[in-house]
Amino acid sequence: MTGAGMAEPQRIYLFDATNNKVLADYNLDGSVVTDLKRNKFTFSGIIKLDENDKGVYYKIRITEHINRLLNSDNEDLRKNIRLGLSVTEDINVSSNAFLKTPFNIGSESVKFLPFSSVMNPLGTVLYGMGSSVPQDKKLKLEIFFTKPN
Repeated sequence: MTGAGMAEPQRIYLFDATNNKVLADYNLDGSVVTDLKRNKFTFSGIIKLDENDKGVYYKIRITEHINRLLNSDNEDLRKNIRLGLSVTEDINVSSNAFLKTPFNIGSESVKFLPFSSVMNPLGTVLYGMGSSVPQDKKLKLEIFFTKPN
């Protein structure tokens, strides 16, 4: 429980919504800990809490995804995909659940959702990049790189 007694999802999951599969970074993360819900902590999506145990942000590593978009010789890996984001109860479950009632996002029909999102009744609000969003709450993409010698 956090803040005013409200429960917050402990983790979110970023996935390839175009092809209904995990991102390369998910597959490449072999990190394992005793608490199974904290596995794949390098890929992450685990909530970061402030001193009052209130959720501040989620951080997800997509280094390999970006690298493939920019540098791959494989045309299929360089295609831009739609990314999906959901809360998750168990990061170890990466299969999809078929929706009895599909819905549309723009012109695309959504027929599947990550199964782990169905197991978690919680939700969260994430801010985007709109002009009405306070600067300290805006979505951030940080890219760290090194120059080759």
